[in-house]
Amino acid sequence: MHLTFVLTARVPFFPDESSGLGLSGWIAIGVAISALLFSVGAFWWIYAGRGSLAVATPRSYAFRRDDEKLLLLLPLEYYNTGAATLVVANLRGSFRHTTAEYLEWTGNWNRLPDRGDPNEWGAGEAGEALRVSAAESPESFTVAGRSAGTMVAEFQADDPSSFTQPGASYLLRIDALIHPRSRRGRSVWRKIAVFNWWSPRSDNYAVLTSHRNGRSFS
Repeated sequence: MHLTFVLTARVPFFPDESSGLGLSGWIAIGVAISALLFSVGAFWWIYAGRGSLAVATPRSYAFRRDDEKLLLLLPLEYYNTGAATLVVANLRGSFRHTTAEYLEWTGNWNRLPDRGDPNEWGAGEAGEALRVSAAESPESFTVAGRSAGTMVAEFQADDPSSFTQPGASYLLRIDALIHPRSRRGRSVWRKIAVFNWWSPRSDNYAVLTSHRNGRSFS
């Protein structure tokens, strides 16, 4: 005849002196887990975190308008706030005060026209020829993580009739088509800048000239 003895032990839910792991042991485990989570989060933030594209308010611009088109050159300084590279497929502008279509991104310039010589870029055929040679066709571009860049973006609109008041302030919004920015992997338009744009004080818009983006113009 064999007798079998079964020994059972109860482990207390809360640590006390009877358990093998004291309060200091549980604190050490908590600190280790916190350190691990912090390390994972820091690694993600440094190497994989996706940010947004921030754009500073331009302090100057170039402007030209006739009966058919509006031409606006904006020097944009942008910065990627995250670690992951952003791909910008397109840009567009819009004025809140008008129901006109978006300002289309149509090219990039190396610099703004010289404010001291408004005829440098001219109007008509000579000005158009110089504009074509100075501007590059708009292409998608990348912004590396936590890096900055500059560009002189050219925007055009086919309905310039709304922009007739000299020296007025308009709220200008710049959007970027960034890929990918949605959970489904689709490119979506994102607001990257909103600022006050001051139209030229003079009503002579036939020549492309540079202006200061503020209340007073020289």
